[in-house]
Amino acid sequence: MRGLLDLAAAVMLAAMLTPTAGVAQTSSTEDENAREIILKCYFDWVCDPNRKCQDAGENIRFRVNVAENTVSRIGGDPLSKFMLVPGDRALTILERPISGGVSTTTMMLTGGGDAVHSENAVIGRTLTPMQYLGTCTGV
Repeated sequence: MRGLLDLAAAVMLAAMLTPTAGVAQTSSTEDENAREIILKCYFDWVCDPNRKCQDAGENIRFRVNVAENTVSRIGGDPLSKFMLVPGDRALTILERPISGGVSTTTMMLTGGGDAVHSENAVIGRTLTPMQYLGTCTGV
């Protein structure tokens, strides 16, 4: 399992590298795997707009492709569009589902990997806001 420091370095690298950034492109599977980062996030609390919090037990995993600077949610909706929003202290993954809602996962790159996952989900004709609190690590 990669440590948090590795996560910070890998995510920052993912945010900066693009196929045209002077990185030698190869077709070997080993190289491609080395450029892919899996982020495992566990959110143990969920809170509603009325500030009521309860146990959540929500596991979310993201696949970050360093070579292409792209992200996807493992086991998520294949129709969703994703975007990496890097910062100097945190990384945010923005998910835009086909429904028009939005989900964001913001993780700290230093410290204990604290993370917040916020959903403005559109379920049927209902807007369902939720906020999850937890941590993200690289695996």
